[in-house]
Amino acid sequence: MNPESLHSTQKRRYRVIVACVAVIIFLIAAGAALATVPAVRDHLCYEHRMNMFCSVAQIGESDMRVFAWYPKLKPLDREASILRRSVPEIPPDDQRAYDSHFSSGKHQRLYWEARLTSRTAPARPIRFVVHWATVDVGGKSVASGVVEATWGADDPAAFIIGPVDTVPTGTAGQLPPGHYEIVLKVYGNQLAESEVRGGFDIY
Repeated sequence: MNPESLHSTQKRRYRVIVACVAVIIFLIAAGAALATVPAVRDHLCYEHRMNMFCSVAQIGESDMRVFAWYPKLKPLDREASILRRSVPEIPPDDQRAYDSHFSSGKHQRLYWEARLTSRTAPARPIRFVVHWATVDVGGKSVASGVVEATWGADDPAAFIIGPVDTVPTGTAGQLPPGHYEIVLKVYGNQLAESEVRGGFDIY
């Protein structure tokens, strides 16, 4: 092969390599600059699962309580509510009966209430999801669902509430006597996955 031709080929390859490296460096720099924009950072984190751009919060402590609500409904209203199988509105604080033991002979609606505490308060609101399940002593799920919530900016704690069962207004004997455990799997694109547990008894 002609030495001049070989030298020319090597120069072209070198130029191509330098151009590729320059393009890669430019893309990295542009991506890093764009990643400082909240909307772009969220898009990269949420849509493309690029964890390097995610500011992930960790749940440090958690606490769960169970409370009952005894809505005063007429029989027809109660039957219609059960047929709809939709979660009713959350009762006000003064109508919540917190306990760990509940009678099976009452018309009641049971809820779980969880308090989550972050090790570092999030700088911006965090959207997160709670997959909840109520399981019996054998570990069998008797009810489950999903609750969506938002963790406020600069707020060290978040409160979330969800139902223990999927039927809006429980009927007497709906949950047989025994011990039940509530399992919450909490996670979000900016919130590390955590598990929160609590329990209650039906007598």
